[in-house]
Amino acid sequence: MNCRNFLHEIVLISFVIAICNLLGCGEGEYASPFKSSEEGTAVFSGRVVDENGDPVADLALAIQLNEVETQVSEAKLEVETDASGRFSITDIRAGSWRLSVASYAGINDEINDEPAYGILSIKIGEISLKPDFDLHTLSSFDRTTFSITPGVHVQDVEVVVQRRMRIGMKILFTDGTPLVHKKVDISIKTRDIDGRGGGSLKGSMSTNAQGYLERYVNRIGFYTVSVEYNEVSAVSEEFLLNAGERREDLILTFDSEPVP
Repeated sequence: MNCRNFLHEIVLISFVIAICNLLGCGEGEYASPFKSSEEGTAVFSGRVVDENGDPVADLALAIQLNEVETQVSEAKLEVETDASGRFSITDIRAGSWRLSVASYAGINDEINDEPAYGILSIKIGEISLKPDFDLHTLSSFDRTTFSITPGVHVQDVEVVVQRRMRIGMKILFTDGTPLVHKKVDISIKTRDIDGRGGGSLKGSMSTNAQGYLERYVNRIGFYTVSVEYNEVSAVSEEFLLNAGERREDLILTFDSEPVP
């Protein structure tokens, strides 16, 4: 199994940007987040915060068209949040779009297939929407959509995100030499805290110049990690991960010295 198949899909959330007059823009005391414009494109803007309400800076958000025939240059728009967690995606044309937390530069300074955060909810005015998947299961995330109405600007959107759980590990030989720039087979087993179930992930990933690699996981529970390389293996002790937690100091040591 290659690295792409080993990684989970991007966290996505579904909602519909309705036509402005259906929500009574400008009527009564309700301050609608929907603003009409004579322009043919739309703007989607707001703020990203964590589950505690603190702003999340330097987070990449992306929206991507679902239309297969769309040219690549028009199919995806990305933006990064500022120091206050604010963002504004402009020049959005009418169509069916997906919103996600974008990929990031990983430990090897290459684009990683997984985002560092997961979307918990989106609040547009008085409407609060949540994803239709469990962030803390090992199941794949559903790819769902929202629609853009031409000339409707959606502002003051609140996107609530949570740090995704992650396991970082350094792989060594018995003499302390790291396994550098090598592909290893990984097996991650988990069991629920209540003992009702569990799961496993298998695949292969490459270490960096320090013998380190990292893997995002999505299930609250107890974890055991094992790696194998050239018929030698190492297994961790069991450890607990709760929502938003990261274990990044795991050391896995092969019971052998490196082969010259």
